[in-house]
Amino acid sequence: HSRAEEITFHFENLLKQRDKRRFVKEYADALNISSIYLSECVKKVTGKSAKKVITEYKIREAKSLLTNTEKPIDEIASVVGFEDRSNFIHFFKKNMGLSPSRYRNQSRQP
Repeated sequence: HSRAEEITFHFENLLKQRDKRRFVKEYADALNISSIYLSECVKKVTGKSAKKVITEYKIREAKSLLTNTEKPIDEIASVVGFEDRSNFIHFFKKNMGLSPSRYRNQSRQP
């Protein structure tokens, strides 16, 4: 495997650990590389920026928790790495076009 593939693999494993990291720099620091290098490697392998991959992963995880659990929004926010509920709601709304509560309600309608 190329170095870029190796770094992307480790980056994606960190994403799956459900930790509090939210920014490219935090993932780069955990991998002991620069943010720019991490972004270049991820872009080379996936065709997407590291920031985009993080966002997509967090949204996918949030959508799954909203649809498949009864966890309150505060808890879901914490699981996907947001200490503040309002920041999570803003992030979700910006990326999905509706609030987490509305998404949950719509995803449960037959």
